[in-house]
Amino acid sequence: MADRLTDADYEIAPVLPAILASRDLNHGIESLAVSPDGAFLYALMQGALANPGKKAADSSPLARLIKLDRKTGAVVGSYAYRASAPGDFKADAGEKTLEQSDVKMSEMVAVGEDRLLVLERIDKTTKLFLVDLAGAVPLPRGIDTASTSPTLEQLAPKDFARNGVTPLAKTLILDSDRLKGLPAKIEGVAVLNDRELVLISDSDFGIKNDTTQMRRVRFDQPVLK
Repeated sequence: MADRLTDADYEIAPVLPAILASRDLNHGIESLAVSPDGAFLYALMQGALANPGKKAADSSPLARLIKLDRKTGAVVGSYAYRASAPGDFKADAGEKTLEQSDVKMSEMVAVGEDRLLVLERIDKTTKLFLVDLAGAVPLPRGIDTASTSPTLEQLAPKDFARNGVTPLAKTLILDSDRLKGLPAKIEGVAVLNDRELVLISDSDFGIKNDTTQMRRVRFDQPVLK
């Protein structure tokens, strides 16, 4: 990869796992978050890798979540984030046939050390989940060696455990299908405090005359901590 960037006029730090180069087209790292103390960077792929090919990317629910030490660039942990089933996105599922790769992770905010708010979406439905890396099981060390078969992305859910794969536990805190007045294509979120956030939609450059919209959401309980 480094030889493709020899003309870059900025510093290149080869710190990401090489396996991420197998990203599916337009499904790279879309979510970045920094821990409150600034010590760690979290990166989440938009979807599953094309590992070993497109078929795996289209069918696997597992996306890579990487934790890096910001000072050294070292990978502290690599985890499997399991995206929700496409049928769970009711407003989208009622309109067309969906596949797993239609579900995308488009935003992530650190609300505490190793506590992350993750945004999953298709087009009309958006879901927010809280994820806690404390006590989470990292991916097995040998999962990405060339000789490993099947790959992580080829594993069926029933085979996760016997291959040492434990997807991150997550807690649903918002489902746009259950709320009125929210726009489609919500792809951004800003946390105001432990019970308030702002949701932001993507206008896609206004190609279909869409505009960027913001909605403030308040929870009855302090869930964002």
